[in-house]
Amino acid sequence: MRTGGTGGAAGWVRIAAAVVALVMILLLYQLRVCISARSPGRLPHASCPKATPCPRLTSIELPPSRRRASHAPTVPPPPSPVITATDSRERRRDVYRVAIKVFTYKRVDGLRRLLSSLTNADYMGRADVDLTLFLDFPKKPPATAGADLADDGTRSFVDGFDWPHGSLTVHRRLTNNGLKRTIMEAWYPTRDDEVAVFFEDDIEVAPDWYRWTIAALRQYAVAPSRRPVPGDRSALVPTDKTLFQDRLLGISLFRPVHDELSGKGCSVNNGFAPFALQQPCSWGAAFLPRPWRAFRKWYDAVGNAPGAPDPQVVTLDGDEPTSNSWDSKSSWKKYLIKLMTERGWFMVYPNLPQRYVFSTNHLMKGEHPTPPKALFELPLLPSSATAISAVAEGVGDARQVLEASLKSHFMDLPDAESLWVFDVLFRRVEKGVLHLPRAN
Repeated sequence: MRTGGTGGAAGWVRIAAAVVALVMILLLYQLRVCISARSPGRLPHASCPKATPCPRLTSIELPPSRRRASHAPTVPPPPSPVITATDSRERRRDVYRVAIKVFTYKRVDGLRRLLSSLTNADYMGRADVDLTLFLDFPKKPPATAGADLADDGTRSFVDGFDWPHGSLTVHRRLTNNGLKRTIMEAWYPTRDDEVAVFFEDDIEVAPDWYRWTIAALRQYAVAPSRRPVPGDRSALVPTDKTLFQDRLLGISLFRPVHDELSGKGCSVNNGFAPFALQQPCSWGAAFLPRPWRAFRKWYDAVGNAPGAPDPQVVTLDGDEPTSNSWDSKSSWKKYLIKLMTERGWFMVYPNLPQRYVFSTNHLMKGEHPTPPKALFELPLLPSSATAISAVAEGVGDARQVLEASLKSHFMDLPDAESLWVFDVLFRRVEKGVLHLPRAN
């Protein structure tokens, strides 16, 4: 065996020269290389970009080792290419941490359906999606000692429930709190990188609701780590983009086809792309920490003060939303509508074909009047591959329309400046979100 000499040195020189040449080629042609071990029947490791379609990607597979690792991680199949983000935003933008808040009261069947849909959703491999369940106490305590506090099996169901995507916290009240107070007390954000998603127990979600939320946050919300750079005076000058981000309340999972504030049917004919609306959504929505914290402070000072007036909204042209007639003692959303119209806030809504939504309301009997199901119980988007395959080939351009819409919700979301914008009464605002009218 040769262990030294000029031959060995020359060999190392040739290897070094080859490596330098390879690096120069990669830099010149902006190529990307994934080096992975080949193993029959296995995918590359999830960290390898080959797991998602990407142009200019060269794969170098090493021969399989005869010695197999005893604890090799099982890599799940890659997501559908339709909803795989392949652009640089995936790597450049910070990702918010999502916390789920579920509110339930004496509707164990609805709660079971909601938690099942949440459990089976796609969380993009993350294991830090924490879930908190809020169980309200009955208005009339059970007469029998030791009876289930939720009076319908909710507590026993929750005691046996397992949440595999993060931590699980159960908050059981000792007295009845009501939905409005429970929601208002559920979250006071102390960090700017956490988003709270609210669900009542008659909601059900689509498998890709989390992917839509993350994609929309990356595209439209301010990065949680954004800080002014010392000495950079440009950070002191507001731009259209920063003003847009400062007015964004959150991301909706539901898309109305009937506007409850104007009482009219509504459609957004923008090619089935997301849009902005000056209304909060209570049927599945992710709320950003800064505006929600501002809402809590405003509510504590204005809405929760002794003798606080009933929040009323009157637009500049004298029109009023139907929320003015809602009972402010039981409606938290009525206060948020008031603040949104005062400050020009809005939410980003999905707009999928075939009336698909990322969350739907089954309108179970509860504290508030139940509207007609045909207007608000909409079909959930199945997984993207299932939805596309369900559209038969050759049926007009329905398949192409659906594929294009899915891409505009998961991969190529429209810029903030090009979003269609609607005011509190679902009327188009041609000049964009920065020109949303303020109401009295």
